[in-house]
Amino acid sequence: MSLKDLKGLFEVAAQIKTIVDGEIEANKKLKTVVKTDLKAYRASIYQFDKITSDLDGLNNDLDDIIDHHSINFVIINNMQLCLDKHLQYLTEFIRWINQGTFKYAVSACCSKDQRSVVKTKKLKKYIVQLNDNLIIMRDLRDRIFGSALRIKHPVLRNAWLLLGENQLNDTSIKTNLIEDNLYQLLKVETKNKALNKIKWRPRVHKLLKVIDSSCLSAEDTRLSIMEMNSLDKEYMKYVNVKKLLKMIDESVEDDSSEENDSSEDSCKGVSLEMILPIIRGPYNFGLDVNFTSMGELVGSAVSDRLDNCNGYGSDFPFSRICEFILPDLDTSNDYDSSYLNLDIKACDQGWGGTGHVQVRYQINDGECLHGFNVNRDNNITGEYNISIPLDQTLHSSDKIILYLLCPTWGGWCANVSSVEGEICYE
Repeated sequence: MSLKDLKGLFEVAAQIKTIVDGEIEANKKLKTVVKTDLKAYRASIYQFDKITSDLDGLNNDLDDIIDHHSINFVIINNMQLCLDKHLQYLTEFIRWINQGTFKYAVSACCSKDQRSVVKTKKLKKYIVQLNDNLIIMRDLRDRIFGSALRIKHPVLRNAWLLLGENQLNDTSIKTNLIEDNLYQLLKVETKNKALNKIKWRPRVHKLLKVIDSSCLSAEDTRLSIMEMNSLDKEYMKYVNVKKLLKMIDESVEDDSSEENDSSEDSCKGVSLEMILPIIRGPYNFGLDVNFTSMGELVGSAVSDRLDNCNGYGSDFPFSRICEFILPDLDTSNDYDSSYLNLDIKACDQGWGGTGHVQVRYQINDGECLHGFNVNRDNNITGEYNISIPLDQTLHSSDKIILYLLCPTWGGWCANVSSVEGEICYE
């Protein structure tokens, strides 16, 4: 080794020392920079999560009747791919910033990509990108929901968002349009394209009458968002059309005395034998779903994943809620609809984000299907409902399994406190 080589070694060492000293000093200031930037990022991601929770309130079964929004959902899917990169970078960033001063200095010397100026620059880039996407998501949400965003009850909100684009942002709408939309939702929910209108029309009319008379203004032919939000809170727990209409029908006095009189008159002269074949009233009976009690599911503490599962959240850790076998079912065609009804009380951790904990159900060894997402903002009671048609989906002796799924994010947990089941014939 010559003196020239030694001098070169000293120069390299001096350069490294300069880099190390500079990076250590930068590392001291880094926490202040990161604290500010991450605070801004957190505020944006909280709002982003709130908007996606609103979109998550859309029933998966509505795909066919909101197909005109398909291009909007493509944009949303592309944003998910973008956020996947954010998640990957933030995971690396947190690991990088917590590696300690010595390791930080060494890695900064070995690679420019590990230096604070590069890392913070990329973080700022993602903040700008997230804010741009936040504006797009807000506009998409408004375009899909319109004024429906202000409606608290999920059934009424879904009925409103089926309106045409020129009516979607109104604050009041003609009653007959909401009536038709409720009927469309009912057909989607029961998977029955030929529902008995004569049977369901009085129930829909009762619901609309209750809504229209819920405020001080006189009843008219229009329903406002204010009137919809004045619906009694006891009905908030009925998150599907069929259950809501059934409860309204049972709790509201029917004033259709003239209709009853006319129907009695029309029956004069009709023999008992002619009436008997069509008299078979609706009924329901309870099921033992084998639910005893369930502890809290902490996503980060569970490694089990469902195999036969698709869609968002399908890769979340899970816990089995309960399992039961269906009894012998009435397979006659005397009823307009027959279904398994499950009333489930569930909650997430109760703070921070919401709308990601899921309950799924499995029929025999089939796919684990989405039941509902737990969302505190849209359902303050924590009472949810799953309705599964019998004739098209379920059969006697089928095995039903319920699962609870929870994200692995820090602090996230979930719990199911009660499950009640019944078979309904209407």
